Amino acid sequence: FDEDYLKMNGINYSVIANQINKISDSVYIITSFNRTHMDEVINPRFKIKKPAGFIQDDFSDEVMIAIDTPKGLVIVLGCSHPGVKNMIDTAKTLLNKPVHAVLGGTHLVESRGESLQKSINYMIDGINIIGVSHCTGKEAMAELSRAGERYFHNRTGSSLFVE
Repeated sequence: FDEDYLKMNGINYSVIANQINKISDSVYIITSFNRTHMDEVINPRFKIKKPAGFIQDDFSDEVMIAIDTPKGLVIVLGCSHPGVKNMIDTAKTLLNKPVHAVLGGTHLVESRGESLQKSINYMIDGINIIGVSHCTGKEAMAELSRAGERYFHNRTGSSLFVE
């Protein structure tokens, strides 16, 4: 959704910084995530075709939605290629708000060992609602289920009510 698309469809927005666009009083689009968690690495199999050949995709164009609610941010993820912790921390830093819920793909399907455990613990210890989906993977979903009622497998038809 480029600027022309937004204008053509009457979607108001304001650019707060190069990483964040505000599209309503409480909805933000965030991109260009800070890479502070060095254990979150992008699989080298992801490539972009350029005229000179294929290059490594750094997913600098990945986006997420952050919704400001009275209980904290609700983070809506697509696939988290830059790293789910990097994405969540960027939203918390830019908006200076705690995160209440994380919904969507965490891309933990390729994570293993200590890195996977760090991501699992990060979410269980710091997120009130964890509703993950498609690219999270069976192993990560099983581990996240330790969060009990705070965890759910988010899929088509799932709903969440946040006051």
